Amino acid sequence: MKRILVFVFTILILFTLANYLIKVNSVRFIKTSNTEDLNYREEEYQIWQINQPKIYVSSCTEINTPGYDILARDLYGTMPGKYYCVSIASSNVVLDGNGYTLIGGVSGGGISVIGRENITIKNIKIYGYEVGIDLLYTHNSIIHGCYIENSKVGILLRISSSAKIYNNRFVNSGLYLYLSYRNSIYNNTVNGMPLIYLELLVLCLKMLYVV
Repeated sequence: MKRILVFVFTILILFTLANYLIKVNSVRFIKTSNTEDLNYREEEYQIWQINQPKIYVSSCTEINTPGYDILARDLYGTMPGKYYCVSIASSNVVLDGNGYTLIGGVSGGGISVIGRENITIKNIKIYGYEVGIDLLYTHNSIIHGCYIENSKVGILLRISSSAKIYNNRFVNSGLYLYLSYRNSIYNNTVNGMPLIYLELLVLCLKMLYVV
C-alpha cells in the first residue's frame, strides 16, 4: 500500500511539473551532474574532428575504423541482408550527414551503434525507417542537428549513458530511452513542440523501488 501511495504521489508531482514547464516554455533542459563534463568532451571532440581526414560514404555500409565519415549522397534502404543502413562498429567516429537523407522502407533501421563510445551523429535527415538511430550499450555519444520523420522510433537509447542529444527535430516520431541515465537532452522538438526530458523521473522511480 505504501508503494502505491508513493507511486501515485510521484506521478502527480511529475505531471504537474511537466504541465508547468510546457505552459511557461521557459525550461527545456534539466541540468544533470555531468553537463560540464559533456561540454568539455564536446570541445575536445571539435578539436579532434579538425585533424581527421574526411571519409566519404556513398552507400549503406559498416564503419569499422575511427574517423570522420561524411555522406556524399542520399542513401536508400539497408545494407544487403542487414537491418540497418549504416552500422557504426568502431568507437571514436563522427558521422556527418552533410544535409543528406537516409530513406527507408516499411522496416529496417537507419543507423545502429552497439557497444561503442565517443560517437557523434550530426546534420543528417532520416525518413521512413522503423528505427532512425539506435544506440545500445553506447556511452559518451552526441546527436545533434538531425531531422527524423515518419519513423516509429526516431532515436532509441538503450542501456546507454552520458549522451548529449540536442537541436534535433522529430516529425511523427520521437525519442525513447530504456535504462539510460546521466544524459543531457535539450532544444529538441516533436511535431513543432518542445521535447521535455526529465531525468528526475528516473530518480523518482529509483526512490519508489527502494521504498
